[in-house]
Amino acid sequence: MYDYDDVKSIVTDKWDYEVNENGLEVTEDRDIARIIIRIDKLVEKFDLNDVSFEVSSNQECSVGEKIYQKLNFGYTGGLSCKSKIVNQFFKEYLSIRDCRRGDFDSARAFSPNMTVYIQWMDDVEKSMETFDKMNSLSQIDSLGSYKVSYNDLENRIYKCFSDLGDKINGPGFKRIKSRIKKTCDKNYRSMLSYIDRLFENRSRLLVVRLDLKYKKDYNDARRKIISNSGFSSQEIDEFENVKSDMERLLANRRHNKIFDGLLGYIWKLEYGVLTRYHYHVMFFFNSSTKRADKLIGKSIGEYWSNEITQGRGTYFNVNASHNNYKFNVRGQIHYTDEDAREGLRHLAGYFSKADYFMRLKLPKRLRGHQKVNYRTMGKGQIQAPVPSKGGRPRKLSKQPSSCM
Repeated sequence: MYDYDDVKSIVTDKWDYEVNENGLEVTEDRDIARIIIRIDKLVEKFDLNDVSFEVSSNQECSVGEKIYQKLNFGYTGGLSCKSKIVNQFFKEYLSIRDCRRGDFDSARAFSPNMTVYIQWMDDVEKSMETFDKMNSLSQIDSLGSYKVSYNDLENRIYKCFSDLGDKINGPGFKRIKSRIKKTCDKNYRSMLSYIDRLFENRSRLLVVRLDLKYKKDYNDARRKIISNSGFSSQEIDEFENVKSDMERLLANRRHNKIFDGLLGYIWKLEYGVLTRYHYHVMFFFNSSTKRADKLIGKSIGEYWSNEITQGRGTYFNVNASHNNYKFNVRGQIHYTDEDAREGLRHLAGYFSKADYFMRLKLPKRLRGHQKVNYRTMGKGQIQAPVPSKGGRPRKLSKQPSSCM
């Protein structure tokens, strides 16, 4: 499985902030990503033998009553249960429930571990509803106490944990995890190979990084239209428009001087709470003919905003940013610069590894009787290298053979 500390670093960089026309702001995506990593790790080590509802010595009421208070009234305190796994599962519960009431999962899919956690949440909600119905049908005594014991609620919730264990240990679940991880690994290795081949053709590359997105007023308008109509076709149309914008940008690069010297590119489509659909793009230019990386980033960003999206779009020029990044990969990079090359490997993970935990859920559409296959990431074609006039061949640094 993935190294969670490494992935946490990738995810934090990936969803740490959103940038709009008014500047930098921290958004819900940052916290969601961190919660998802914690839950995935929690489910990964889940063992039903660790689940019990025995209370700590200083706890006055039962765990069942504490759970009831927490889920019904937003009780913020810990359960103080001797079983750490029970405490941890309910620690994240309210946060995820609040996220699900918003725009949490409308266009995103999650890891198998996170998916079964959400299913466990749904089972717990049903157990709570059943418990309330049983109490409403029974008479409350003169002291206002429930006739139905909280032990009944504990038994129902234990059954939720038991069902979770059955799902996790089932062969189908393990196959799904393996398939998704293999896809992420394949994308990761493909990104690494692509970057290596670019360095095989040029000893220096000029890296320009951009976030291409849409203005807040446009996103708010789209969100209102979709929520009012309730038609999935509206969401598909939005996705199609976003996809067409990127296709037009990449197609036009052949006839636009701002792309002179472009050797390759990598793009990734994502979905955020505030920014909705947006792209992260890395452009690789020939540094012997291009130098002003900040100006190039601005030119491409303005072209995206004014021409491609006809004023609907905005952008963030990473190369012109003063933000501190753990892997500060931008501008000119020489093939012997191992720190920068490590940063590029990190960015390859940025585009692929974190998708295991939270990825874009593609809409389904048929054209005629043929299924349309959408992509959420892509890269350019490697140009044929200019024949060498001789000299000792360069040796590239050894790359990792697999994804985490």
